[in-house]
Amino acid sequence: MNGDFATQAGDFIRSRAEISDERSPFGSEILLAGTRRTAFNLLPSGRFELKPDTLTALSESYRRRGILLVNLREEVWRHRNVQAKSSIVSKLGLSATLYARKAQASRISKPELDAFMNENHLMGTALCKYKYGLKIDGATVAAAAFAPFRNCRRNGATVRSSELVRFANLNGFTVAGGLSRLIALFVNDRHPDDIMSYADRDWSDGAAYRRIGFAEVGATPPTALSFDDDRRMFRPLRPDENPLGATYNTGNMKFILTTDNMKFILTTDKQRNTLQRK
Repeated sequence: MNGDFATQAGDFIRSRAEISDERSPFGSEILLAGTRRTAFNLLPSGRFELKPDTLTALSESYRRRGILLVNLREEVWRHRNVQAKSSIVSKLGLSATLYARKAQASRISKPELDAFMNENHLMGTALCKYKYGLKIDGATVAAAAFAPFRNCRRNGATVRSSELVRFANLNGFTVAGGLSRLIALFVNDRHPDDIMSYADRDWSDGAAYRRIGFAEVGATPPTALSFDDDRRMFRPLRPDENPLGATYNTGNMKFILTTDNMKFILTTDKQRNTLQRK
């Protein structure tokens, strides 16, 4: 992909929303879509040498204004362009809508999951144990992946917990009720005590988790990143790598879905299935 990153990304965003231009304290261009309370911080490759907490502090300053700041990096734009555009369109509320109640929910195979995540998730696929998908007319429109169970201490008790490690919609679409329906399938299938997940603060404020009953319980610090040329995406810096000049993300928000809120999801899913049969 040729051309200036900021021009390409800026033209794409401006063609889809009314934008106000701002500048970060270190000089990056920020495009504010005020009607959506979302801003896009354009980060050209290697242009800025930032301290680990610089982007996190900037994100917090926008959060206090009631705005989600998305950190759009040139490497992501160039190497995960389809997925980045789909995520931008979603943040702007312009995705086409599909409905989970019209989809068939089932387990899917590892090759199915890997192919779907590599095509539709900004970070590609991930190691997992439990794999589920939603299909409409035989085509996968959403998928979720869960990690093996671990025994964790929560509030003085030992619980059987699994991590939701990936969820994605088909590029260009939002599947209304998709995440809760896939979680309901996993809960009915494997009976976890709780489900944990992380929201990437570079792209999310965790709103989708909160809507279905996840509670925010903590956060991880910014992580030093290196761009993996083979996989064409960022990865955490290895301990033996020099962090000088590294790119830092803004960390993750940690969420947990407890048994009580799983019951709400199961009740909602049962009602959805009843409507589907009518």
